[in-house]
Amino acid sequence: MKRGVLILLVLCLISPINVSAGAVVKAGAVCTKLNTTTTVSGYKYTCIKGGKKYIWSKGIKVA
Repeated sequence: MKRGVLILLVLCLISPINVSAGAVVKAGAVCTKLNTTTTVSGYKYTCIKGGKKYIWSKGIKVA
């Protein structure tokens, strides 16, 4: 029993964890909070309302 619990614990600790904050931002992809901004690869994206959902705007090139 202890061995099974130990194996399960080790598997949980080494399994990859998905982090939505590290998700890649693409124009037109869904975002969660209105007016949030982020900069990726020299482009600044803003979360805007598109219809009934929030989406990332076209990127604006940042100098």
